[in-house]
Amino acid sequence: MFDFTIMKEYCFLLFLISNFFFTMGSCLPVLYIYSKAQSKKKFPRDLLDLLVPTIGIGIFFGRLSAGIFLQVIPFIHAFHICATVNFAAALFTFGTTYFEAVYYFFF
Repeated sequence: MFDFTIMKEYCFLLFLISNFFFTMGSCLPVLYIYSKAQSKKKFPRDLLDLLVPTIGIGIFFGRLSAGIFLQVIPFIHAFHICATVNFAAALFTFGTTYFEAVYYFFF
């Protein structure tokens, strides 16, 4: 019924693995953010109900603005934008964590 010879292709296996991690990375935060915020007990009840819609709205406008931006400026490739944004996010995350640790250590 199903031809499993495609499972021997490295490109297809890489595609399967990347889609698995993408699905886990995009679905799990939406599933667990509500219970994680409840366990912190710092969020008011009305703000807890807005966490998941906020993620959805952010995803919608992020994709919409990226599509419009790439349509207006076609010579910039999507890979370069994604690499720059990912590098900036990683640098910001590392920088805030490291700066906080160094700041509290010295001051």
